[in-house]
Amino acid sequence: LPFVLALALWPFYRILFDATGSLGGGLFLVVVGDTELQRNDLAVFHPPANRFFAEQEEFIKQVGGVPGDLIRREARSFFNGATGLGTAKTVSRHGDVLQAFAGGLVPAGHFYFYSAHPDAFDSRYQDIGFVARERVIGQAYRIF
Repeated sequence: LPFVLALALWPFYRILFDATGSLGGGLFLVVVGDTELQRNDLAVFHPPANRFFAEQEEFIKQVGGVPGDLIRREARSFFNGATGLGTAKTVSRHGDVLQAFAGGLVPAGHFYFYSAHPDAFDSRYQDIGFVARERVIGQAYRIF
């Protein structure tokens, strides 16, 4: 019965574990579907296909910028107003060269996602940048 119930609810809710630790680990409830994300919300999305991850990967990150926000880059650090949105590293933990994203005005239908973890792979890198709304799976809530 629990398996059948889980399958029936899968289109609407998911449970996700932050295996990478980019949000400090933990278990999250994901409410699947279109939602009006706000700054600081947690969300799950498919990153654009890039040299590190396939398109079907699911990332969980914090919303750092919504349409109309100006994401400012100073050297390799990113800001939305006075709020810090992480610093882009020059190389990954595995020695891969990382290109910092240019920043700029978040376009309509896009978001800037980030994590405070120094090794997080998110919008601060050119491989991801601004993420289109259609790539967002849903809003996430920390269970523990």
